[in-house]
Amino acid sequence: MPAIVSHAKLRDILLSFPESSMKLRPALATLPLLTALALLGGCASPLAGKPADQATRLVLRENLQHASYNFTGEMGFSTLHGSSEDDAKPQLRYTIDEVARSTKVTVSGAIDQAGKRMELIPAFRFERRNLQASVTLPLELNLQDFSLLVDPSAFDLFVPELHSEQPRFVRFQLPADIAGKIPVDAMLQALPGLVDEGYGKVAPQAFALETLDATAKELGASYQLRIAMSPQQENQVLLHVLDGLAKVVTQQAEHDGRPQDGKQAEQLLQLVRELTQSKTAEQPLSKSVSHLYANRRGQLLGVNQSVELNTPQLRGQAYIKLRYSNHGKPVFVYQPAAASIIDYDKLPKPQWLKGLE
Repeated sequence: MPAIVSHAKLRDILLSFPESSMKLRPALATLPLLTALALLGGCASPLAGKPADQATRLVLRENLQHASYNFTGEMGFSTLHGSSEDDAKPQLRYTIDEVARSTKVTVSGAIDQAGKRMELIPAFRFERRNLQASVTLPLELNLQDFSLLVDPSAFDLFVPELHSEQPRFVRFQLPADIAGKIPVDAMLQALPGLVDEGYGKVAPQAFALETLDATAKELGASYQLRIAMSPQQENQVLLHVLDGLAKVVTQQAEHDGRPQDGKQAEQLLQLVRELTQSKTAEQPLSKSVSHLYANRRGQLLGVNQSVELNTPQLRGQAYIKLRYSNHGKPVFVYQPAAASIIDYDKLPKPQWLKGLE
């Protein structure tokens, strides 16, 4: 392999040429600077110089447009209290808070956008100093055929019919006539733009560019962004996305000569809208703050979110932590073969269920 010559050494060699090369010296002297500028230009970040709201939207859009990565996460409560009536009972107040803080949901998985496949492995954990219990329920969603694979082995003791000599997944699948009416490709294509538009409707004051904290340094992030939105703003984004997806379904149904399916999509959206508005009215004082961590390329590396609950029924602080890795090269833990999959309708039914028929 040839030796690497530094810019300073190269300049000294060239400047030792005869006096006739004097006219080249100014250009040679700027060689290191020009090279450095070229390298910096090649590494320019798409987030550089952008306001916080535009930078945040770019990160979220990038994360959706190239949704192929592994993820891990944890969700739980830092503190939780019940109603004022519950707080008046010391033992009940203690129990609610301790049980909430001892219960966590951890999650890991992978998303492969090109293959329309997602693996999700949630684990429900209860941890005390002298007590630990957990239940894991691996899932795999495949939008190619609208099937959901579930590994129910955690429940073998209660439903012996699920037991097998070899590990197996139970497959739940949408009927072909229903799955064929869902324009999944068009919906996935529209989703990044709809999310971008939804956040574009939120006031810029809800976004901020922060100095890097310990989490940013741990993840190797170059940017730390903050989103602080009210429930009304969050629902505004959600409803914009749902409206857009319903429009995609309606347009595709009309294109395929199925206007009735389009009307059903609109009715479903109206139901979701009413439920969302009702939830907002019930929790007017709840709010969330999210910290997004991104690299120079705009890829999302992690999210720390805190949710403050302040309702008549619940008061406390919840948290969500997510980490992203293997961008473009997700690794799936499970690779179920056909022999290890059984359809739900072919699953032996437990005796107690047969008695209910």
